[in-house]
Amino acid sequence: MCYNNVFSVTATNLQSFEVNGHLESGPAGDPYTDDVARALKALIAHLSTLPVSDFVTTGGQAIHPDGNGNTRGIYLATANQVIYETGMVIDALVATGTPAAVAVTGHLGGSLVWGADFLHF
Repeated sequence: MCYNNVFSVTATNLQSFEVNGHLESGPAGDPYTDDVARALKALIAHLSTLPVSDFVTTGGQAIHPDGNGNTRGIYLATANQVIYETGMVIDALVATGTPAAVAVTGHLGGSLVWGADFLHF
């Protein structure tokens, strides 16, 4: 559970554990493996997708915001400060070090290879 729907706190704490070697895929003997797994699932449960397409600026410049070409973006749908908090969640996802991982909870469960979606960041 994310404290008071402030996902940035959970994401920042999760990233801290991950960059210090405590991962969801860690050994059972690591006292933080379960905490990391639960925090990751709590964050993923609140992610949603939106369509991403090319557009042209008023000056005629073509913009291609979809870095990996899958035509979808991922964002934190229930955050109080979506842009700010989504960035922190992305940092935590990247810190897992598992680019082929599949979301197993929430709106994206089983349908999203999130590691690959963030591979280009």
